[in-house]
Amino acid sequence: MKGLSINKSLLLVGALAGLILAIGLLPQGTAKADPWVPTQANVSGADPRNAPVIEWKWELPDMNDAAAGIQYDSPGDHDSSVFPATPPVSHNMMQVAPNLEDDPAPQLIEYWVAVQDPNGLGDIQTVWVNVYEPPNVFKYKLHLDRVTCNEATLGNWNLAGTVLGAAYETGQMTAAEAGNILYQCNQNNKAVYHAVGDISKHQPCGEYRVEAGVTDLAGNVGTMTNWFDVLCVVGLEIDFDAVDWGGITPGVRDWVQGDWTWDRPPGGSVPPTVKNTGNTPMFVGLGFTEMVGYNFNQLITVFDARLIDLAGDVTIDPISTWTLVTFPNPLQSNEQAKLDVSIHPQWGLPADWYNGWMWIQGSP
Repeated sequence: MKGLSINKSLLLVGALAGLILAIGLLPQGTAKADPWVPTQANVSGADPRNAPVIEWKWELPDMNDAAAGIQYDSPGDHDSSVFPATPPVSHNMMQVAPNLEDDPAPQLIEYWVAVQDPNGLGDIQTVWVNVYEPPNVFKYKLHLDRVTCNEATLGNWNLAGTVLGAAYETGQMTAAEAGNILYQCNQNNKAVYHAVGDISKHQPCGEYRVEAGVTDLAGNVGTMTNWFDVLCVVGLEIDFDAVDWGGITPGVRDWVQGDWTWDRPPGGSVPPTVKNTGNTPMFVGLGFTEMVGYNFNQLITVFDARLIDLAGDVTIDPISTWTLVTFPNPLQSNEQAKLDVSIHPQWGLPADWYNGWMWIQGSP
């Protein structure tokens, strides 16, 4: 009987093994398992009547990249305002222009909030901002730190180059509101928080939304939303500072060919390349003065140019002197292009040294 019992056990194990093997041979398409399962929770007991309150919020950009930290500079120079505001160029209280080529670094910007809590400032748990770039795309979240409430830290509305002075200068608060923030903060009735983020020239221009929030120990939440403008700017950079056709022949068109290689540092008669270091499309324009012969004062007055970028190849021919021409194919942000320029020396031009100027510009 014991032997029979052992055999039955073995048979049972064998049957299980066969079942497992059979399951393992099922087609993969029959599997129903999903490794992602939803989770949820609910914070209960919060009372909106005791929620902390964001009483004021504002933003300030760094106005001096050469100096360490955030610099607010002199009156009237606290941001990159374009006033009077002309939508859609700018229509919020604060405007900031990115640093071209993010040089020496992306533009820094401070986020400030003043908060209070009916249960006392010790009840405040966290303060944060969520920043959204156009068109309503989440950019980043910052957690704000509390700052000391005194004029050494915050300044005042009538003190140039300070936090509250800059907020007043940019129209983000009145003198009375700035004074009240400082006074109530000193009385421990309000707390001021701040954090520093950045705006790269690789990000889109337009209206940025800032959602600020504060929570207390019980999970009550207070919020406030405002907006600021990142200005649309173009930045023309070239990697050459001379165009030299060398020896030319009367009646024969001659080219200086550009290339796609960015020569650093720029300088000399290298193959011309142009680049847009701004955050919005840029049209390239150029023009020529007469090239004047050194000995006989004879003139060369006809030129042409070709711009080759990702959108195509455009030639403007001819280009008369003192005439600004603009290529119809704009360079996108961060895009560079090959620039070819040619000269049309007329028949009968005397042998001489000829000199002149070419100017080049970028426009939105």
